[in-house]
Amino acid sequence: MALPGVPNRLLRRLDGERFEPEAELDLHGLTAAQAAPALQRFIADCLAAGCERVRVIHGKGGRAVGDLPVLKPLAIASLKGHPAVLALRSAGPRDGGSGALRVLLRRA
Repeated sequence: MALPGVPNRLLRRLDGERFEPEAELDLHGLTAAQAAPALQRFIADCLAAGCERVRVIHGKGGRAVGDLPVLKPLAIASLKGHPAVLALRSAGPRDGGSGALRVLLRRA
């Protein structure tokens, strides 16, 4: 997902094996009620610190048969709706794959 008009040169910062996040948040072990404000605080802290590339680890969820992931859709929805998020992608295999997101933030 990327906002319309985000240049391809910026989107390339999310792709490939050379992605180096400037900050990371791990949501493992949190409930949805805990994860949502933690994610908002993390983004605010990243913006204040001038971070552009961050990783959010949400896990893959659904460990028990029939269970659906909770944190992954919460993280995606929260990030898509955040005004500072320019783009997001699933992480590469070496940094979490479908259990994490690479996020490109607007510079303050």
